Amino acid sequence: LGVTMDAAVVHLGTNGPIKKETMDRLLRALVDVPKVVMVTGKANRGWTEPNNTMIRDLPLEYPNVIVGDWEREVQNCVGACLTKDGIHLDTDGRVFYAELIFRALGRL
Repeated sequence: LGVTMDAAVVHLGTNGPIKKETMDRLLRALVDVPKVVMVTGKANRGWTEPNNTMIRDLPLEYPNVIVGDWEREVQNCVGACLTKDGIHLDTDGRVFYAELIFRALGRL
């Protein structure tokens, strides 16, 4: 299609497990994108840690991947960051999340 971009942001894995084959297919499709920010999930679910481990290991295999570690960084958010379920973003959380991505891209 001739679409070009200098960055992509992907946040997967909050609602279920990610298969390695699916992740590989996605990242092969993004191989020409210079910066791919893969954001970790934050949820009290059995699949969260395996998904986040896979995401944190991606830069070893895909040099264009940058991890935006939402699970770890959300602890530093001040104010109304998450809704009562501890997963979804509240007002301050939206700003903090956007800043996490911009920092990962080197744009903040």
